[in-house]
Amino acid sequence: RMPIPVGYSGWSEVTLPAHEAYLECGVRYQGRAGWANDWVTNWTTKEDSIAWEIEVENPGTFDASILYTCPKQDVGSTLVVEAGQSSARAKLQNPHDPPHIPSPDRVDRGEVYEKEWGVLPLGPIDLVKGRQKIKLKAIEVPGDQVAEVKALKLRRED
Repeated sequence: RMPIPVGYSGWSEVTLPAHEAYLECGVRYQGRAGWANDWVTNWTTKEDSIAWEIEVENPGTFDASILYTCPKQDVGSTLVVEAGQSSARAKLQNPHDPPHIPSPDRVDRGEVYEKEWGVLPLGPIDLVKGRQKIKLKAIEVPGDQVAEVKALKLRRED
């Protein structure tokens, strides 16, 4: 896969979609193949992680956030996003567990149906110039799962 470009002039926000991620340990896609509208699920342990390969053109500080769903009984996980020597963390405290968005399909589509996603700000992270991996992991998992993740968003802060 090609790295996702980050930090270009005039492009202050970048979405790193779940279907472009490298899944490590037990996490998997909701659908069979991780197609364009898919998300990451089965995030249940501290060993699981979600990573993206990025290419940073102009280094700087970026506010990181995730698009997520999480049922009430599973809130409380602490998430960390890290790239190189920089990291940011946040505790997932707000449940967000909407149903799938109804679809007028006449035949079952065989792929995932859409959802509305909550936003969890993770905080600022410093990204250096060049190709690198940015990784999302949990350091505390008090429930049965961390969350389902649709994307990691990066917005230039400086």
